[in-house]
Order: sequence, then C-alpha cells, then structure tokens
Amino acid sequence: MVSRSILGVAFYGKATVIAQGVKIGAEGPVTIDNCQIGSMAELKGGYFKGSVFLAKATMGLGAHVREACILEEEANGAHCVGLKQTILFPFCDPGEPHQFL
Repeated sequence: MVSRSILGVAFYGKATVIAQGVKIGAEGPVTIDNCQIGSMAELKGGYFKGSVFLAKATMGLGAHVREACILEEEANGAHCVGLKQTILFPFCDPGEPHQFL
C-alpha cells in the first residue's frame, strides 16, 4: 500500500491519480484511497475511496464517497453527502433533503 500524508490529507493506493489544479482539504481533513481526480476538482473534506472525480467536480466538507462512484464534469456534492455506487451527471448537485424525496 502506498501512503502519504500532508497537512491533514492522507493519500493511499497505487491507483490514486491527482491532476493539476486540484484543491484538497480546503475545509477539513481528507482521506483519499485509490481515486482518480481530474483537473480543477475540489474535495473540501471527508473520505473518498475507489472513485473518479472528473474536471471541476466538487465535494463539500464531511463527504463520504465509497467505491464505484463517478462524478462527471462540474457535478457537486454539498457538505455531509454520502455516495456509494453512484454516477452524478454533469451539473448535478445533491445535498438538500428535498432532492432525495
């Protein structure tokens, strides 16, 4: 297992790839395990495992993203959003309770 920790951000896994311009940990600690993160994506805080974040995808503080998730270009998750085996299409923005009813 490959691991690296920098100022509250922990990286794990040989499959982890981080493109240029990515913002990680702007609002809290982050753990990234075998994720692929596209350019200009933002992971503000939380746990991310085995998922793909395309260009300009964003997840807020307290996010919990488990294996097999894909956030397409400019898809966003608000704070404290949990995802598993999910595909968020471009410009999708889950997070408000009424969006899940």
